[in-house]
Amino acid sequence: MQKLRRPPEFIEQALSKARQRGSRTLKEEAAELNVSVHTLKGWLQESRSSKASSLPQSLPGGQWSARERLLALQESHGLSGEALQAWQSGGQGEAVRAVARPGDIRMLSSLSCVYCTRARAWMTEQRVPFTECFIEQDPACAAEFHAHGGRGTPTMLVHGQAITGFDRQQVLVAMSAD
Repeated sequence: MQKLRRPPEFIEQALSKARQRGSRTLKEEAAELNVSVHTLKGWLQESRSSKASSLPQSLPGGQWSARERLLALQESHGLSGEALQAWQSGGQGEAVRAVARPGDIRMLSSLSCVYCTRARAWMTEQRVPFTECFIEQDPACAAEFHAHGGRGTPTMLVHGQAITGFDRQQVLVAMSAD
């Protein structure tokens, strides 16, 4: 029996799906893609080893170049499409804006929070759609804040997933996970 060779585009899409599978198992993903689990695991292992060799092993992540950080982000979170292209061009705001829709991002803020002010300014400047409420003024906002752990402001709710503090990369990853 001859082994079926898949085109590189199919393999890349399969890898992206496998990396973004959330709570689904590799077996479920493989069945949906009509490939064996063994094949899918092989592709994942191959992609990790080929990309891992291009990442610096001797430097901490904070000292990597923008290209190296992009490769790590792409490998670990499977970013692709518009979000990845915008990130590659150096525009984090463009990357978030490319995937954010009204209602996707909600910022739980405090009136005295400097970080909230910075996050609001950046999101507004980058034209990223978001809504905001203040825990001191809105009882429903305060209840939502406490329901998500209430560890600090801003608390960013991205598709309902709480992110304490404002980290553009975490927001993009959470947006791209759906």
